[in-house]
Amino acid sequence: YKVIQKYKPHEVYLPHPGDLHTDHKALTAAAMVAIRAKYDETPMFAYTYETLSETGIDYQNPQNVFNPNMYVDITDTIDMKIRAFEKHESQIEEFPNSRCKTAIISLAIYRGTQASMNKAEAFSLIRGYER
Repeated sequence: YKVIQKYKPHEVYLPHPGDLHTDHKALTAAAMVAIRAKYDETPMFAYTYETLSETGIDYQNPQNVFNPNMYVDITDTIDMKIRAFEKHESQIEEFPNSRCKTAIISLAIYRGTQASMNKAEAFSLIRGYER
């Protein structure tokens, strides 16, 4: 809550709570407490995002499914995303593993087709306020 109070973000982006990674689950759970509506500094929008190697690979139940409802066109910035990914050398794997350049580009193309864009990043709006 102290970080939210200090920076007063308009929106926050969190890992999908259905991710297999326990740190992702814990971060999202803690953040949801910190951004609850009882504070004046509550962000107006909270989104979750998918992580290729974590989202959708846990046991399947309705709460673990990532259902995007917002798409951002990343056609002009996909190369920057790939360069940022390549900085995390310990995380890079070879195709056909999910932590590879091919998987990132493939997901961007797939998400783009869902929104009539060349390449897109998908998010799920989980909370929104208008004041």
